[in-house]
Amino acid sequence: MKDFDQTLFRCIDETMAGVMGFIARDALYLDLLTRFSVSRENLPLHIENLVGVLEKNLGPVPTRVISRTIAKRLYTELGIEFAEKSEFGLLEYVDEAKTILLGNETKHR
Repeated sequence: MKDFDQTLFRCIDETMAGVMGFIARDALYLDLLTRFSVSRENLPLHIENLVGVLEKNLGPVPTRVISRTIAKRLYTELGIEFAEKSEFGLLEYVDEAKTILLGNETKHR
């Protein structure tokens, strides 16, 4: 899953920089590091902390929009069809992507 985590990190990093700008993205990374001791490199293992920091700093609606934008980018990078689900947040989209990829690996063996 190392490749998955690297792809996920790149999608998070590029989406946040594109949507918020580099300064705001880096401020959120600093908040993650300060509040949760989560470094940028470990971000894929701590999605719930990222969502918490986004909600604290931006509110629920912008967090939902950014989360879906990250998910769409991730699915595109992985070659998975994205279907928006109103009950899904970033963590659920990431879990779904992992499940789909694992299912595809099993089919190809």
